[in-house]
Amino acid sequence: MNALEVYLDYFRGNPYRYGIQQPDGTYYVIKEGEAIPYGVELLKQHLTGEITVAIYQNELGYTHSLVIDIDQGENEPDEVIITRASNLYNTITARGLVPLIEWSGRRGFHLWLFFNSPVKCSYAHAFGKKLVVEAGLPKSTEIYPLPKDNPEVLGHLIKLPLCEHKRSGSRSTFLRPDFVPVPQGIEDWYNWFLVQIQYLQTIPFVTLEQLDPIIEVPEPKRARAYARGAQQGDAHIWQEVFPNSFEDHGDYWKARCVCPVHKHGDRSPSLAGKYDNPAVVTCFTNPELGFWGHTTTVYDYLVKYVYQGQDQKIRELMQRYGYVVDDLQTQGTL
Repeated sequence: MNALEVYLDYFRGNPYRYGIQQPDGTYYVIKEGEAIPYGVELLKQHLTGEITVAIYQNELGYTHSLVIDIDQGENEPDEVIITRASNLYNTITARGLVPLIEWSGRRGFHLWLFFNSPVKCSYAHAFGKKLVVEAGLPKSTEIYPLPKDNPEVLGHLIKLPLCEHKRSGSRSTFLRPDFVPVPQGIEDWYNWFLVQIQYLQTIPFVTLEQLDPIIEVPEPKRARAYARGAQQGDAHIWQEVFPNSFEDHGDYWKARCVCPVHKHGDRSPSLAGKYDNPAVVTCFTNPELGFWGHTTTVYDYLVKYVYQGQDQKIRELMQRYGYVVDDLQTQGTL
């Protein structure tokens, strides 16, 4: 992998919804179809200072990272916030885990943990909360992502590293365990970036076996079905659902069918998906607009077909592709 690919492998987020930081530090939220997705091209703009991007970690109710944000209070000396961050770092490393320390570029530190497999947002948040308590940090310490497993509740944005903070004008950087910036004295931006990535690659991903198996995760206020199963939404499932209307367009597919949500599709392809994000399917409210419309998970769409009379056929198909289909009728209306 090249340096940009390594960065994207660590800092994963919702590809179609993200934020662009404004001069006052607030964010303009990009909606799906409004701009290019989060990927290499967007990352280049972010790293060169043209824009500053913040991501939603919630991807269909799951996350690949946990971030604990330690901000400096008004009139607090630097020693206080460094002590807090050090206590948290030591608490995490005592568990055999290695966090990445980032100077945010304005008033604090972000400590990142990266998972080698997707983890429920509610679990990741609960794990972060436990670390905050063990480190003796204030209850107000911010933890990302929010404990929301609902794919449609994206939570809060977290700014990506190695960028210019548009309010302070300072660039964020990775820090060593002694809180010394990585690296020092390199004026050329590109070489500076490569050294940052080299250091990033020393941070190991956390395995599911390393996470605390006993954490009390609060029950969600409203149950919601989401993509789950061995394949996490193989796009090729649609070739079997609609064998006579499936259209392969290289990096994306379309299906000429009646959408189970909007009941349209008699004149043009109404469902579409991208192979690089196979667990998501989009319904065209207007095909001329491209990938705009109602986006949800493959699992949710298939459940809607179950409700609409194709029960046995779709159930068998879902089971074959590794989806959990037990007691679908108790899930409630989606």
